[in-house]
Amino acid sequence: MKTSLKKTAFSFLTLLATFSNALAAELTWIGPTNGGVFTNANWVDSTGATPSGSPPVGTGDHLIFGPDGGSTINVNRGLDVRTWTFNSSSSYTFLLTAYKVGINGSETLPSGAHLYQYGAGEVTFPTFTLTGQRIFWGAEGSGAVVFSGALPSNANGTTSAVTLEGHLHLRITGTQATPTATSSRSWRLNSANAVLEGSGILTALVENTLETNRGADGATLAAGVAGTAGTLTLQGGLNLQRATNLDFELAGAGGTHDKLAITGGTFTLRTPGTGKFVLNLTDLEGVEDHTVFGAPIILIESTQGGAVAFDFDAVSSSDFAFGELPTGWQADLSYGTNGILFDTTTGLLSVQLIPEPGSVAVAILGGAVLLLSRKGKIVNR
Repeated sequence: MKTSLKKTAFSFLTLLATFSNALAAELTWIGPTNGGVFTNANWVDSTGATPSGSPPVGTGDHLIFGPDGGSTINVNRGLDVRTWTFNSSSSYTFLLTAYKVGINGSETLPSGAHLYQYGAGEVTFPTFTLTGQRIFWGAEGSGAVVFSGALPSNANGTTSAVTLEGHLHLRITGTQATPTATSSRSWRLNSANAVLEGSGILTALVENTLETNRGADGATLAAGVAGTAGTLTLQGGLNLQRATNLDFELAGAGGTHDKLAITGGTFTLRTPGTGKFVLNLTDLEGVEDHTVFGAPIILIESTQGGAVAFDFDAVSSSDFAFGELPTGWQADLSYGTNGILFDTTTGLLSVQLIPEPGSVAVAILGGAVLLLSRKGKIVNR
């Protein structure tokens, strides 16, 4: 049933993208590894023929990247296309030097331009340009869309935004340029299954709000990149008004861990209805490597000195809750509210964890067995 629904969704969205512009061409990538995006022989049109245009790829076209063709694509001049579809288990990487890949196109459609990610492979853009309203959509089980290099300022116009829909997993490891204006420019978590993850810097607002097409209960904001402790820096502020998952990984020696750093804009929190802001903490290296038992762990911090405006609307520590915790850990109930402390004066969120009683007992027993074993060896000498 899931496969059938996926195919139906794929067909509908493909048709929608195709008919949104009568002059648009639907082109499927078949080029070799490191093939040129503007080489006619690297594409076939909807009839299976090689396109005859020069260049073959234009702004209004719909580009499809499936299981055929090389996974690295060479862009040797600016590429600006309205609709992108990725449907492959292989990962795609766009190779760029002085050029950028962009999602632009007609602003006559209310929904703007689209990027659809259906495949399990990741899609990596070293540089990327965004103009106007953009919607990124991911299917269940699809891989991440990665912005690994310089990010745009969400330029042009006053309503430039990226909206995350479906199961879209967007990973940010680059730095976004500073917007020339910030009236409505944002990264919007508009699906319960959407994930915005990263260790980069975003200068436009990140939001999960009650406004139409700007939020959904259950969306996820994840600091750092999976498998590596890091900081996601939000220079344009953070606005959370819905139940949101906040994911952090705790690393090893020294107590390093993922962190959200809000260094500009407004840090806005609203009591999330009947839900909570859920803190999911996972362990990178094993409980035995941690040095933060019984000490506060700062997960969200805000720059002092007036760089960040606070708007917390009576939000307190009780509006946060633990979801996942590392094996062998439990909340230190003597700290804050059930192990969580949110400081409405500084905008700092910290937690405190302690070993579960069973973990302590196992550790003590293990130490005793090791000590006895060593003593036995000495006696036998």
